[in-house]
Amino acid sequence: MSWRFADVGGIADRPGDDAEALLRHRLLIYAGILMSGGGLLWGTIALLYGLPWQSLVPFGYIAITAVNLGLLALTRRFPVASAVQIAASLLLPFGFQWSLGGFAASGAVMLWAILALVGSLAIENKRYVWVWLLSFAVLTILSGVLDPHLAVPAPLQGQASGTLFFVVNIAAVSSLVFLLTMYFSISRDRALREAAARNVELRQTLDQLTASAEILKVIAQSRSDVTPVLDAIASAAARYCGAFDVTVVACPHGREIFQS
Repeated sequence: MSWRFADVGGIADRPGDDAEALLRHRLLIYAGILMSGGGLLWGTIALLYGLPWQSLVPFGYIAITAVNLGLLALTRRFPVASAVQIAASLLLPFGFQWSLGGFAASGAVMLWAILALVGSLAIENKRYVWVWLLSFAVLTILSGVLDPHLAVPAPLQGQASGTLFFVVNIAAVSSLVFLLTMYFSISRDRALREAAARNVELRQTLDQLTASAEILKVIAQSRSDVTPVLDAIASAAARYCGAFDVTVVACPHGREIFQS
């Protein structure tokens, strides 16, 4: 199951994508999948309470996510898919809360829209993150204004389910936000470590090429005198090995030994 889940996270990847782009893809896709689990949970709860019309909102989110990710796998158009996914993740929890009668009756189910803000971190242009944050704030304020005027469905009237819904929403959303944040942090740290290791390898390769070029230059300039060539080799060896000094010792049979 784990390898299949990892494969789903890579459906937006293109050849040549850097580590940051790959991380953004997975953050948005996993947020959508995890929130679909919340859609399944709340759709089932709505049906159990005899609210079939209201259940269409969370089940509709699952359908939107499935279609959106399917099209993403076919087109690899991540900017479009991310906009659709974030918009659905932001708007539908508020709409679902309004259909259930407001904050108390739904247990503030709009908290699920926080996952849209987490998913917005996958956007390459970070200026749009502020747009989504402002939208969340406006919808929250609007929900507060509308709350006294919303009708609570008959199956939820007189029920003590509001507290249970609050517990479910707070526990589920906070857990998912924590998991996504941990995934983002761990993946970012791993990418940074890999980049640092590649930089070390590139620097070592560059040092080797630079030393070889210097030695070849000296060889070209001193065809009849080996002393400058040996000096250049000794200097390059000292620099590459981090030694303070290198001594070239003549040995019998025409061999040379380098001592650092």
